[in-house]
Amino acid sequence: MTEQKLMTESLDRPVSSRIIITVNSDSLSEATIEYAVTIAARLNRPLLGVFVEDTDLLNSAALPFTREICLFTGQCRELDTSSVLLAFQQNLIRFRQRLSTMAERLSVPWSVSSMRGRRRDFHFESLSASDYCIYDSGKRFRWPARSAAAMKRWLIIDSGDDTFYQALKNLLLPLEGQTLHMILVDNGESQLRPDLKSLCPVGSQISHIPYAQLTSTLQHAGDSLDFVVVSRGHWRSELVPLLSQLKCPLIVLG
Repeated sequence: MTEQKLMTESLDRPVSSRIIITVNSDSLSEATIEYAVTIAARLNRPLLGVFVEDTDLLNSAALPFTREICLFTGQCRELDTSSVLLAFQQNLIRFRQRLSTMAERLSVPWSVSSMRGRRRDFHFESLSASDYCIYDSGKRFRWPARSAAAMKRWLIIDSGDDTFYQALKNLLLPLEGQTLHMILVDNGESQLRPDLKSLCPVGSQISHIPYAQLTSTLQHAGDSLDFVVVSRGHWRSELVPLLSQLKCPLIVLG
């Protein structure tokens, strides 16, 4: 690995056509990292890992008499700023090691950056329209090769343009041979869209729900979804609290 690849890349200097995976201390899913690396390899794109240092946790650690009880010993231990910062550093190192191991195996150029923010904030300011942004929940997703018999459920918040569907087709490349259930949220616009079934592996199922049902669908999603895909053009601020509670990876396309 060259020194250039080991250098961290800042989100303040956007590079076109990247795969970006954003994680935090609660979401270091090896399966999602593997998926992001595989997408980057298939599309021949660089991979940027972003580790978010949770400012809510950091601020709470600064409060006086902040404590937690160890469930195993029953003893009280103090949670202070230095211990939180140390945990951030350890998790960042672990994330970098996992990402580098997988990326080097597939010869994917990679870099890792860290930033402070709320745990599941969505940072679009410095992203290009062609970036694929994967937000890891760390809660549910299992790599398809280890659960081939299970049907993968994708919730697609439709953008209604060819660019979105070409990007969606690329996202499905690592899932060849899998059986998918694609739930398409119609946005009510009249643009012609490609035949979604033609983009999916043989045997996949397609269903539709109106946009008016999206909020309810997200509220009751539970563990029923494996991926949620949304375009930045159809991003809605009222959806952010629901999207931040997903138990599956969220993918945002330009």
